[in-house]
Amino acid sequence: MHISNTQIQKIFELHLHKIHVSSVRPGSPAREPDQLTLSRQATEMQNIKRFVSALPDIRQDKVCELRRTIETGGYQVSDGDIASAILTSAKQGEVGV
Repeated sequence: MHISNTQIQKIFELHLHKIHVSSVRPGSPAREPDQLTLSRQATEMQNIKRFVSALPDIRQDKVCELRRTIETGGYQVSDGDIASAILTSAKQGEVGV
C-alpha cells in the first residue's frame, strides 16, 4: 500500500480541524490563559542572579593594584607560603599549582 503526501496532508488537516472544533464550542466560556506566579524568594533569586551575572569576571581595580605592587617590588611571597599552597592543593587533589 502506498500513502501519498497528499493523503498525509489531508489526514493532518482533518486531525487539526477535529482538535480545533472540540476545543472551541459555541457558548462555552473562553479558557483562561495559563499563568505563572513566582514567590517573593524566587523573584529575589532572579534579581540576585541577574545582578551577579552583570558583574565583571575580572576585578580590574584589584588586577591594577597587584600589578603595581609587583612592578614596584612590593609583592613578596615566602617559601613557606608557596610550600603551604602546594600541600593544600595536593590534599584537595588539584592538578597544577
